[in-house]
Amino acid sequence: MGQENRIILRREDEQVIATSHLGNPFAVYGISKKWIQFYVRMTYVVVFFAVIAIIFFMIIFVKAWYAMYINSQGYESLYSQISTGMVETIATFVPALLVSAFFWLLYIPQLKYKRLVLCENGLIYAEKKLRRKNVQAIYWKDVLGIAQQSSYSNAILSYMRDDDLTILILDSAFEYLDELIVNIREKSVKYK
Repeated sequence: MGQENRIILRREDEQVIATSHLGNPFAVYGISKKWIQFYVRMTYVVVFFAVIAIIFFMIIFVKAWYAMYINSQGYESLYSQISTGMVETIATFVPALLVSAFFWLLYIPQLKYKRLVLCENGLIYAEKKLRRKNVQAIYWKDVLGIAQQSSYSNAILSYMRDDDLTILILDSAFEYLDELIVNIREKSVKYK
């Protein structure tokens, strides 16, 4: 088994397990820490480019001001150089700031929250969308199957909910995804 750590549950997980009578949990799977670190690092890179854009604008501003002072050029030359630098800075800084804010405030917390808890009688899938937490219980008897095209792709879990076929896409960034798929297959076959 790839996962040999203690099972630490959140309060919402314990409540759903108790109300749904899922039994004792035996495994918890979350998004791999390397994926979370990848997105954090990419956010740092985007912020770095935003800072570089501001520094670039400051250099253009100082250079234009100095050229105007030395050459006694008019304010029109200064204005054209600064406005060009300002447009380039805004075109770089604002999207970089928005992308980094999206990752820091929404996407990375969602990744950290997403998890699967496997229990004796079913599983729990927890995710966060726009600050709203969603924790749902799925019984093993309702699981129809799980499929994965290749070892690097997402897995698709299909199950019945209120007489409707529901599909849950398990991100390939889940830690120990192969082990998770094997556990789900074994448990769903056992409870059919």
